[in-house]
Amino acid sequence: MPILSGTTHLLAFNEPDIDSQANLTVTTTVASYLDHMQAFAGKVKLGSPTVTNRGGHMGLGWLKNFLSRCSSCTIDFVAIH
Repeated sequence: MPILSGTTHLLAFNEPDIDSQANLTVTTTVASYLDHMQAFAGKVKLGSPTVTNRGGHMGLGWLKNFLSRCSSCTIDFVAIH
């Protein structure tokens, strides 16, 4: 898929850690990131999945698990809210 001229950054999935949003497991997100985002590495800056500010297995815990399991992913910046 081509990138529109002038595009400099891509965000991955919005709130994959919460069931009312993307509702993705870490395993599914890693596979999807490698399939859909990794091809743009070096062409634009790639952002991590944007997680919620919830605790436990969500939020930063979910992101930490994603980052450790997606070691071959290019992540240029981390997005949280």
